[in-house]
Amino acid sequence: MIGHLIHKSKYLQNIFLIFILFGCYNIMGQDFFSKADKFFQTHVHEGMVDYVQIKEEPSLLKELIQSIEDNPYKHFDEKTKKAYLINVYNLFVIEGVLKHYPITSPMEINGFFENEKHLIYGKKYDLNGIENDLLRKNFPDSRLHFVLVCGALGCPPLISEAYHPKHLNNQLDNQTRSAINNPNFIRLNHSENKIEISEIFAWYKSDFLLKSKNLKAYINQYRIFTLPEAFKIDYYSYDWSLNIVRKTAAFVLDPVKEVQTSYLQTYTPSSLLGKGHWEFSIFNNLYTQTRSTQKDGSIVKVPRSNFFTSTLKTIYGISKQKRINVGLLINLKSTTLTSNSLSPLSLKANGVDSRAGISSIAPLIKITPFKSIGNFSIQSSISIPLVSKPESPIFLDKNSYVWSNQLFYDISFAKDQFQIFTELDFNLIFGNKDLGYANNSLNIPASIFLSYFPNQLITFYTMIQHAPSYGLGTSGFNQNYSQFGFGGKYQLTNHMNLEILITDFFRGKDSGIGETYNLGLKYIL
Repeated sequence: MIGHLIHKSKYLQNIFLIFILFGCYNIMGQDFFSKADKFFQTHVHEGMVDYVQIKEEPSLLKELIQSIEDNPYKHFDEKTKKAYLINVYNLFVIEGVLKHYPITSPMEINGFFENEKHLIYGKKYDLNGIENDLLRKNFPDSRLHFVLVCGALGCPPLISEAYHPKHLNNQLDNQTRSAINNPNFIRLNHSENKIEISEIFAWYKSDFLLKSKNLKAYINQYRIFTLPEAFKIDYYSYDWSLNIVRKTAAFVLDPVKEVQTSYLQTYTPSSLLGKGHWEFSIFNNLYTQTRSTQKDGSIVKVPRSNFFTSTLKTIYGISKQKRINVGLLINLKSTTLTSNSLSPLSLKANGVDSRAGISSIAPLIKITPFKSIGNFSIQSSISIPLVSKPESPIFLDKNSYVWSNQLFYDISFAKDQFQIFTELDFNLIFGNKDLGYANNSLNIPASIFLSYFPNQLITFYTMIQHAPSYGLGTSGFNQNYSQFGFGGKYQLTNHMNLEILITDFFRGKDSGIGETYNLGLKYIL
């Protein structure tokens, strides 16, 4: 009996000891992640490392390196171990660069990846060993290649935080998606019908093909906009320049250009969103006129009238292959018959010379009909009127249903500095011809836009549009107009851009002659 109690006591002691040890391991691990988080937040900016600052204030890096030498990481759970080793690799790269700093590339250091040794809990590893033996071998995950940063610009950028076990899967996904949607990392060469990708995809091809039939399929699962099927894959040379933060100090040799993700060139109306992505946009159009054209094309003066339209659009990607999007358009309109061209912006309605309201909604679907032509798409929508008598006593909107089919196509050239975008619409306007001035007619506007990209954040463009309308059956409706304009877009953030456009209606037949002032804001999530 006594022996049994002694045996049971030792058993309980062992259990207690195990809990104590695991508690210590957990505390040590959490302390490491906390310090690593502080280090990356302090010394990493816009994906670049401030080696100069770390060299001047090395204490935190030294603490982390000592912690790596002492931490019994093999006792961590699998997710913690994986996050831990990713941080360890990135810290050892920074430490290795600092040992030889100033340099302009890690390749200036002989054997930087395969010879220089680093101590991890009593055992020495080179950087290749950490990557291949400790990480890739034990955690077959292609996303590792977007978070292990080799100290060069050719790598995906380093983030300003530690990789943490609680958020690791999201962090891996975010970094992979960010890299693959970055036009500096995946480059579309439209003039040669090529997709130029990093040599990372060649060096570790087997990792990327574990669950994908080819590299294009792997890349497309993370792309917001599908790579053109007809384009061939090519590799651009790896940039081994040091990922050093920009400084004005004389001994920092080659300031680097900050990596930006531009949606201005990649997201045109021709493009579709990937599954789970959203577009939210608002486009405001103010049209004002003091002239009108007759049926014979002659121009006459008319009292000023002003029309404001604010179109809210939401689009959602539902297809992994980025072939189908669905969405909704909501039109808010305001009309005034006054000399003040800005008066519609007040959205006031008195029933005498002003009117305002949400005039219509339009569910829409957008598709890429041909897999091999990713830059050609079709958007179809049905506009449903929401107000009674929208054409009287003051015109607010058409008193009709509108089935709109828009065909989009774009092509880039001159090393992607220029882009031509074309749009052809077929708008069927139907309803009782006695209740709407344009009912039972077909409107076919055709537009061409020429864009110039001086850099990734700005585009300037010019456009021209001709829009004839034809009456169907006995409606007798016949109208056309032409307009041209100049605009620009500015990328406010990686996901948001601002657009400004001014157009002039310079000719027409049985239509107004005026100007439009447009302001748009688009956010992609």
